[in-house]
Amino acid sequence: CELTVVMSATCEELRSALRESLEAQGVLGEMRAKLRAEIFRLIDASSEVTKPEMPAETVAVAALVREFLEFSGYTQTLSVFDAESGCPPRGEDQLSTEVIAADLGLREEEAEESRRRLPLLYALMAKARRVARP
Repeated sequence: CELTVVMSATCEELRSALRESLEAQGVLGEMRAKLRAEIFRLIDASSEVTKPEMPAETVAVAALVREFLEFSGYTQTLSVFDAESGCPPRGEDQLSTEVIAADLGLREEEAEESRRRLPLLYALMAKARRVARP
């Protein structure tokens, strides 16, 4: 009976150490994100309800968020975002940065600078600051 208690404690310590190590390396979070994304895909695939077409504004905002997540390296969040938002991943019927920039009234140089270094969301923030503080 004493041996069972020792083995149980050792197994629990091993389980705890594995969990801590996987969390520290980001593996556990990545697995959880992939699982969530796959669950959303399966629910969408099994749904017989046709989703309504998204308004252009929603598609544009989703493209901005997606670009920011990609730039920031939030791959786990991005995989869940793609599955949950229903917006097309990059390259698939997605609005281009140029189209969004023009629609938002960004000057060509603002959009160009954003494309070279930062997501378009940063150019929007800079423009909003200029308008707020002339």
